[in-house]
Amino acid sequence: MAKEKGLPLLLIGMMALFIAVIVFAGYLAYQEYQVSKNQDTLKSQTPMTNVQSNANDQNSNTENADWKTYINNEGKFSLEYPSHWKLDDRSNEGYIEYGPNKNVIFTGEEGYLQVSYGNSFGGMCPQGYEKIQIGSKEFDVCHSVENDIENWSVSGKQFGNFAIGMFITANKPYLSNRVIILKMLSTFKFTN
Repeated sequence: MAKEKGLPLLLIGMMALFIAVIVFAGYLAYQEYQVSKNQDTLKSQTPMTNVQSNANDQNSNTENADWKTYINNEGKFSLEYPSHWKLDDRSNEGYIEYGPNKNVIFTGEEGYLQVSYGNSFGGMCPQGYEKIQIGSKEFDVCHSVENDIENWSVSGKQFGNFAIGMFITANKPYLSNRVIILKMLSTFKFTN
């Protein structure tokens, strides 16, 4: 008699477990679909902009005529930025993931760019990646759009014993402000 009562409970338990597995698998599939859908929407709304300064291009020189050039001798890099942007070059130390790093912060009404440099970085990107031009190279960077604000993060680009990380935000309306940000990134150079 005890075996007969235990069998229905066992079947009910197995069915509940089976249903839970199906629901969980459906949830994961839905999440994957949403990420894929968001990336497809983003690609159609914000095509990859490849902006590079060219000394022979008169329009490029005119557009960047009032830009300033920042040179960091310790980090061995340079970057051009609009003259109305503010620069915080106190080389304040921060602690990002694996060790102390120094930061240079550029801010303007269009957005925010923090260049961090030091020993090393770490991180992951659940939102997805986008290819953008930083200086003369193309990088896969972590990319997201939330509340109509676009964010990128380049964490952990190792160059020998030295690492560069960037944390970037294009403010609303991000579709037009991202052009300025990407143009700034295209001027990034290592200065040796």
